[in-house]
Amino acid sequence: MINCPKCNELIGEEHVMCPICRYEFSIQDIINIKKELSDRENKRFYYRKELREEAAKKRSRYFSAMMLSLFVPALVGLVLTLLTGSIIFVEILASLGLVCEIINVIVAQIKGVFRCPFCDGTLYRYYGSYCPHCGEKI
Repeated sequence: MINCPKCNELIGEEHVMCPICRYEFSIQDIINIKKELSDRENKRFYYRKELREEAAKKRSRYFSAMMLSLFVPALVGLVLTLLTGSIIFVEILASLGLVCEIINVIVAQIKGVFRCPFCDGTLYRYYGSYCPHCGEKI
């Protein structure tokens, strides 16, 4: 939708004459309208690109935290087990890693890591490149 240059009413993009005030668009008006539409589309494109990039950063931070919470306690437990010869450290720290992982999943759900940046629909494990709810590329 565009605004008529004369009466400022919303009309369809395909019109060359305003159906309300009967103003015929000049060549310059048409060029300005096309430029305005192009600018709107560019802004929309870059806004969507920024949303996708921010969502990708969130997922990347989540996966990094997930890997750290799983492997650091297990690695510390393994080192302590090798140094002391007692298996209890592996069991305790592996349990701690699982608790940290559960906390990570809860935090990810709260912060919206697994949500579409466009429609806020929940993205399940195998969502692919497109949102199953709105169809936007993620």
